[in-house]
Amino acid sequence: MKLRERILPSGEISFFLDYRVDRRRVRERIPDITLRGDAELYLARRKTEVARGIVGLPRREGLTVEDALDALFRDKEATCSPGHVKTIKARVRQIKEAFGAGTPIKMVSLDAVNTWRRGLLSDGEQPPTANKKTEMLRAAVIKARRAGLISESPLEGLQRVADPRREVWRWLKEEEVEDLLDALGSGVEMEIKRCNKRNYKTRVGRNVKLYRLTLFLLSTGARKGEALALTWADVDFGRGLVALHTGKHGGAGRKKQVRFIPMNATLRSLLEEIRDEAKDVPGSATVFCYPNSLRRDFEAAARRAGLGHVRPHDLRHTFASHLAINGTPLHTIRELLGHSSMGMTLRYAHLSPGVTAHAVEGLNFGPSKGAVARVIVVRESGERTA
Repeated sequence: MKLRERILPSGEISFFLDYRVDRRRVRERIPDITLRGDAELYLARRKTEVARGIVGLPRREGLTVEDALDALFRDKEATCSPGHVKTIKARVRQIKEAFGAGTPIKMVSLDAVNTWRRGLLSDGEQPPTANKKTEMLRAAVIKARRAGLISESPLEGLQRVADPRREVWRWLKEEEVEDLLDALGSGVEMEIKRCNKRNYKTRVGRNVKLYRLTLFLLSTGARKGEALALTWADVDFGRGLVALHTGKHGGAGRKKQVRFIPMNATLRSLLEEIRDEAKDVPGSATVFCYPNSLRRDFEAAARRAGLGHVRPHDLRHTFASHLAINGTPLHTIRELLGHSSMGMTLRYAHLSPGVTAHAVEGLNFGPSKGAVARVIVVRESGERTA
């Protein structure tokens, strides 16, 4: 039995016990204890109780859906951003309405959850959203089981619904990038129709804010959230670096990751232009400010530029794809993108076939080896052989 501690985002320390009983892992949170000395005394008492067969917290086989979800929501409320907490609260309310707040958790069957999710999909919800809702219910059940409140999970074996769009991503070629930037920087000439009057042509879609944000994303490979969270304190003109902070792999008391992107000439000129226009801005001020209509405005600009459906996140793929085409090593691309695993970066490997071709071109096994040798002899002697 081990005593572990976790630092919450609020700065408080939470202790819990980690042990196994009959090959089953039990993680038991120590309630209302913030001092390590008190936690060690609790640990000694629990060791004695577990040796006598008293495992986990008192069982509550009548634990309801409402109690399980509320316990999960309290944890999320302490670790997630206010905007995400609002989304979680709405999902919790929807789950309670679907299965009944007073329904015992053990009565929520796997078939019932799958049927509910199929209903969400038939109502027009996308697979990722439906998966998040069922995963939230499953997380509440797992939390209750780990706390010893229920003996077993009724949702064992719950699978995610496949998202046909998940692996569909695209990157923009150089001419497509130029078309997009031109549509944002100068607008696109369109014919405006007027009722009972002569039509006229004008340029529409010019958006300087979105142009600058798009150029920044293309030059850094940043995620949308990282770009909008960028402050002037993260921009180091002296060393030519931009610090990007991400909460994607943070949470649960872990620090947000940071990576540094070198400035190229385009990026430096862009940031200096924004700084000079803003003038005396504090370091805590954000560099980019854009309303919630960012994705809608961007996709509309891409359509006006004749690119079809393009997402803001595809600019990140464009950044990485062009690095791969230029021969940048995959481990460098991984570092610039901030991927947690190399598997995420390998999706760009096919864009640098020259690297793999160079790696195998020196291998000449079998009959081809003799053929290559004969060619070399002919070239050296200047004579032809049969």
